[in-house]
Formats: sequence, C-alpha cells, structure tokens
Amino acid sequence: PWRDWRRDFCVAPKVDARFESRLYFPTSEPEHAIVRAEFCLPSGIELSPALPAEIETADEEVVWVKSTATAKSLRLQLISRETGREVLLPLSAAIPKVQWRLRGAADDRANAWHDTVQDEIWLGSEVGELELVLRFPCFLEGAMAAVSIDDDGTQLKSEIHHGEAVLDLARHADTLRSGSAVKAFRLSVAASDFGIDVSESPLFTLRTRWEAVDIQCVDRSRAGKVELQLTWQEKGITEQRIVRLWRHGAQAPALVWQKVIATPSPVTISLDPREVPPGYYLVQLEACDPWGSTGVSASRATVGSHVWVYLGQGGDSLTGKRFIIDFVRKGRVPYPLSATYRLNIAGKIVNSRLPSGQAQRHVLVKRTNEGWHVAQLEVEPADDPLAAEIADANPFKVEWSDSENVVKTIEDRRGDGAMYCYECQRLFWSDETLRSEQRQNHRLVGPISAFIVREER
Repeated sequence: PWRDWRRDFCVAPKVDARFESRLYFPTSEPEHAIVRAEFCLPSGIELSPALPAEIETADEEVVWVKSTATAKSLRLQLISRETGREVLLPLSAAIPKVQWRLRGAADDRANAWHDTVQDEIWLGSEVGELELVLRFPCFLEGAMAAVSIDDDGTQLKSEIHHGEAVLDLARHADTLRSGSAVKAFRLSVAASDFGIDVSESPLFTLRTRWEAVDIQCVDRSRAGKVELQLTWQEKGITEQRIVRLWRHGAQAPALVWQKVIATPSPVTISLDPREVPPGYYLVQLEACDPWGSTGVSASRATVGSHVWVYLGQGGDSLTGKRFIIDFVRKGRVPYPLSATYRLNIAGKIVNSRLPSGQAQRHVLVKRTNEGWHVAQLEVEPADDPLAAEIADANPFKVEWSDSENVVKTIEDRRGDGAMYCYECQRLFWSDETLRSEQRQNHRLVGPISAFIVREER
C-alpha cells in the first residue's frame, strides 16, 4: 500500500494519532486558541502538515502538530522513502469539536454553524420556530447534552443522536424575555465513558430586548432657548424609539417632553425655557411597542435606558468674563495676595462635560462639580515662582456663591483645592509646593473657602 498511493484504501501501519483534548468546545478567542495533536510514527516515516497546521515539536518517533481552533481538520501527508522512491500518503484528521447554530433565528449570523462564542445575538420581536442545534463528533452517540440559560436555573437537555442534539427554544420564549435583557447560554456534556465531563462552557449570549447604551447629552442652550443634543449606541433592533424627558423633583418625576422617532441618534430636544427651570432631568429611551398596553406614568420614569442630566438657564451671564482675585478669606479673616490672579471664564460644566474648547482629558470632573464654571487661571507677574505650576494645573473648576463677587471653591484639573501661604502671600494647589512650604515651616491656611473677586473691564 505504500507504493501504490492511487489506491482507494491505504493502511498506515504503526501510526498512532490522538488529540490533546477529547473534545474542543467553542472558544471566545479564536485568534489565540490552539488545537494540538500527537502523532507517533514508525522509523523512516516523516510527517508534513498543511497550513494552517504546523509542527510544534518533533523527535525521532513523536511529532506534535498544532493548528488554529477554527480549522475543521488537520490535513497532513505521511512521507516514506524506504523503497528508494518517495511515497506520499495524504491524511485528514477531523478535529473533535462542538458546533452550534440557531435554526430559525431573526439574526442571520446565528443560522450558520459556529465553533466560536458569539455575543449579542438578536432574538427578534417575534419568536416562531427557534431551535438550538448542537453538532458533536460521532463517538458521543447517546451522551447527554445540557444547556443552561443565564443563572436563573433554567436548563434544557437533549440526547445526542446521529451527531446532533436539538433543543426547542421557542417553547421557552417567555422565559427568555423575562429578567435581564441579555441571556448567557452555557453547554455541559456528561460523557465520562469517553473521558469527557465538562461542567459548563459558554456558547453565546442572546439579546432579548432593545436597549440604548453610552447615552451622551450635550446642553447647547443659549439665551431664550433650551436645547439638548442626545446621542447613544443601540443594542438590538427596533423600527421606532420613544424619547422622554422627565423633571426630577421632591415628588414623583413629571413628564416634560416625549417624541417617537424612526432614526437612530442624534436627536435634538428643543424646549421653552419657562418649562425647564434649572435642575436635574431624566432622559429616557425605550423601543416603541405599538401593541403595548402600559401607559406613560411617573412610576415608569426609570424603565428602559436612561441617564440623568443637568439643565441650567441658557445664556450664562459669566461666560467670557474675566475676574481678578483681590484677596482670599478663611472664616472671617482676610488674607492679601502678592501676585495678580486672573480667572478667564470659559463656560459651565454640564452633564459632567467641560464647555466647548476645553480639553476633557486629564481633568477630574466629579458629580459635585455639576453646574460649576470652568476657567483658565493666569498669574502675574509672568516670572512668578508658581506661574508654570499654575499653567500646568489648568483648567480650573470654579464654584460661585450666591454673591456675584465671591467664589466659594477653585479646584485645579486634578480636583485639589487652593491653599494659602501666609509668609509668601501666594495661592497654590500642588502637593509638591505643599511639601516645600511645610519643609520651610511656613504658616499655611486652607483649603480656602472664599475668594473675593471683581470683574476686569
């Protein structure tokens, strides 16, 4: 048989082959997953794999071959030169793997066979015939396959016949739609007679409801007009979406605005300033269900995808103005300044975002900073010892008091408050300067809670 390779049937004596694993389950990292097989060869026989397979290690009798987990089989050639001529024997070893598909799924990609873990398969608005089909190597005939759904205890079982196990998911449509919007499916196979006893291995996640994520709101309000630009990313499919704006108050939230839209983001919300006093509002997004019977009510304000936003009065009166810090105060004690500190107001922090033109990167914005102003702080003279340090700490976040000439807090971009040196009569924010002042045993005051300012005209 070694000489006449054209025969339909060939025997490779004393060639023993085995895969490193008896069964390969779907992988979530196909680019990194590796399949290995060991080949024990008689003397004088060589092995040559075809791509993507390659030899990993080899000695006189044992050759380890590795390939990607997405390959269906290992294609090889046995080479013999014992008779003085080269004889080639092609071999193909099917990789013992689990494959799956969702027959009848609304998501087209789920109808194909997969040997990898898939995320966010869309269930669809209607579930007709939906079956999970699992394909196994033929040696597992009669073994039991079980699939668990999420962590709610639901488990479906099926015996493997003719290399397949079929699970009817349509019967469990109500279970799929209840609870979390994304269900995780995990496979376990009990076949100890074959050396296989896997507790659980992930198959895919199934999205059962539409959701909006990464919701971003930008307040573009100006004098006489409140305007909010809304963008988001969608998980799932829907033909229409409902966008609602609720006012947050001491009592239950009140619906301020509602609109049904057919296109994805962005969406612009325009409102009369008289209807939206400054404060927190809830933006809510839902998939439009024309057959739904649930009406709009305050109890549904936090149903679906939502985000809190802060809306202030348009036409902020301080933006663009410049203020000089005359002196600072701790309690009732005033402290003079030896340098000139100038605040250039750039705008307000709205929905945790800095005003246009201010770099968001490396700036710590806390929830307590909402509604504060953002300013560039300058110090004169330019050769002041702390001028470079203050320039690096820009932009600053400024909390105004009820009085127009008093600032309560000035934080640098890292979130640190201002300190005052009594001997130097200077303001500083950095830890490095703090340690330097402490080493000199200077008297320090802070954090400063009142900055007396005047507008520079």
